[in-house]
This record gives sequence, structure tokens and C-alpha cells, in this order.
Amino acid sequence: MGKARHNSNKREMLYMSTVAGKQEELVIELENGEKKKYTLQHPGARAGMMLRDKAAGANGAMEQTKLWEGLMEKVIFIDGKRTNWDYWEELENFNHQTEVFKAASNFLVGKSDI
Repeated sequence: MGKARHNSNKREMLYMSTVAGKQEELVIELENGEKKKYTLQHPGARAGMMLRDKAAGANGAMEQTKLWEGLMEKVIFIDGKRTNWDYWEELENFNHQTEVFKAASNFLVGKSDI
């Protein structure tokens, strides 16, 4: 592992160890003007690292499907409930999905794109 990647992992672990249970609200305005409010809840360092480990493929790259499944299970909530594939596939306005998952992924590791 290169020094830059090692430092990035260390920074992410330090961040995750300090924010277990922290929540942030994410409001997305849909094309029809409706607003969807998601709660991003941090699962803590251990669960966050396990989520990322499970999402890593054989070559170390993140597999998007596995990452999104972990985020749905541990991080993204709407109206107090976990989201799942059924929720996203039934959603009439599917365009904001990528925005929600990017925000959740950044929230998990402490990037400030929210």
C-alpha cells in the first residue's frame, strides 16, 4: 500500500472512531419540486470499516453494488427506516439516487461534500 493510501485510511479510521451515531440530514429536491429528507447515520468505526472491507473486490477496488448495499443497511434512512433496493427501484424520481449514495459514502469516511 502506498504512503498516500495508508494516510488516507488512517485519516478515515480516526474520523470514524469519533462519530459513531452522529446523524446528518440530507434534503434532496426532486424534479417535480418535492423534497425528500434522508437521515445519514454513522455506524461507527468498526461497522464502517467492515462495510468498506465487504465492498472491496479482489483487486481492492470498491464494488459499487456491495458498497451501496452496505450504505443502505447501515447509513441511509428515510422516515426512520432503512432503505433497500425495493425502495430505490420503486422510487418514481430515480435521478437523485447517485447524489444520495455519494453523500452517504462521503459522510461515512469524513469527506465534506454534504
